[in-house]
Amino acid sequence: MDCTPLDENSFEPDCNKDCGGGAILDECENCTGGLTGLEPCVEDCKGIWGGDAVVDQCGVCDNDPENDCVEDCNGDWGGDAVLDECEICDNDPNNDCTQDCNDVLGGDAKLDKCLVCDNDLENDCVQDCNNKWGGDGTLDECGFCDNDPENDCTRDCNDDWGGEAYLDECGICDHEPINDCIQDCNGVWGGDAKPDNCDTCDNDPNNNCIQDCNGVWGGNTGYDSCGQCEGLGKLVYYMDDDGDGYGNCEMIFNYCPQTVPEGLVMNAISVAVLEK
Repeated sequence: MDCTPLDENSFEPDCNKDCGGGAILDECENCTGGLTGLEPCVEDCKGIWGGDAVVDQCGVCDNDPENDCVEDCNGDWGGDAVLDECEICDNDPNNDCTQDCNDVLGGDAKLDKCLVCDNDLENDCVQDCNNKWGGDGTLDECGFCDNDPENDCTRDCNDDWGGEAYLDECGICDHEPINDCIQDCNGVWGGDAKPDNCDTCDNDPNNNCIQDCNGVWGGNTGYDSCGQCEGLGKLVYYMDDDGDGYGNCEMIFNYCPQTVPEGLVMNAISVAVLEK
């Protein structure tokens, strides 16, 4: 567009496309001024053109109004003084007034040892024999302190008041549970019967069962005449003169299997068969 006919001092329109309008691009690249009706952007407190950060009452620059400082109870911006429950304004929490035991702010009532709340020291409760404040415990005959007459101590089997001795199943009186008598294998308290390896219960070690040759307690397996456990004793052998594995049935010998001489076999054949 040629603006010369409309404005002899301008050949081109401004950023708002107005001849002679005078609008310009500001620091935020927005077209402002002239006929736009817009104000140029400005720097915020952080030096950002068009930014929205502002300085609060404590001189802090940001764009968060939620963290702006406020006045404390002394009228100090950003101060940390607060009103306590007694309307005293300062920043020392150690001197804040508190409620007494009667919920009176700043009151002087105190709980005594029995949790009675008042400001009269003369009526504070006292301790009983158990050192219990306000308690009703008394000493019994054994020097025990309680408030139950039903649990007064008694004599034990040694006639000691409050003693711990008692009679075990064998009538022995003491307070050592480690030496209490026990039942033997026959159910006799203090008995000396013991089970042997065959679970026979008596007090005679001379009749305890023994192991047989197979290691079985109380077993009846024995050794044969050859000293073998469960063996057959001496067996019948025949002379095998020709080494064919068959012996002469007329030449009979009895030997233990572990001592058989060479030339003897367990298989035999008659002489008549041998002569054929």
